[in-house]
Amino acid sequence: IVVTARLAGFDTWPAPPLPIRADLRFVEHIVTGQPELELVARTRLTLQRDPYLEDHALNGSLLFPTVFGLEAMAQATATLNGEANPAIVRIEDIRLDRPIVVDASRGTEIEIRAVAEETETNGERHVRVGIRTEQTGFAVDHFEATMVLGTPRLGPRVELPDCAKAVPIEPRSELYGSLLFQGPRFQRIESILELDNDHAIVEAQSSPTSF
Repeated sequence: IVVTARLAGFDTWPAPPLPIRADLRFVEHIVTGQPELELVARTRLTLQRDPYLEDHALNGSLLFPTVFGLEAMAQATATLNGEANPAIVRIEDIRLDRPIVVDASRGTEIEIRAVAEETETNGERHVRVGIRTEQTGFAVDHFEATMVLGTPRLGPRVELPDCAKAVPIEPRSELYGSLLFQGPRFQRIESILELDNDHAIVEAQSSPTSF
């Protein structure tokens, strides 16, 4: 067992390169990487390449959406493990400590760091992923989460409430624009089936609209 810092440039210890896939938007430039161990990759978010940002603006600031942050983490996990479709069974310990604000004129560079952790006794693999930005000198994670890879398992069956008895709230007119700031690309809630202090069950729309 050898415990070291990052190893690079040794003729006696060549590391196989991590391939860059053209279909992975957020893993564009690999700064450093060891297959199945560590990946550091960067890309620049811009309005031209990421038009969904126009519909995710709060008080004039363009915010990188959480769902796209999780997608970026999944892409980093796929690259780290060399898997086209990694079997991510769940996402744990999601932290959104700082917003990722994208400059409307020049964009914002982000850095995704993925580190593989020890394999669990049940065979699950954990990859801790964080997203940093040039705004904080790539020094701290703005978003972070643990991607858990393993064998998918079905959970207990959940009985859905009667759709005919939806909560009398019209999302388009009563939620979006006043309570929820997301623009048309993100306005997918059709009806609210149950709602209380502990949970919500909503009926949402899925469509092939391009982001």
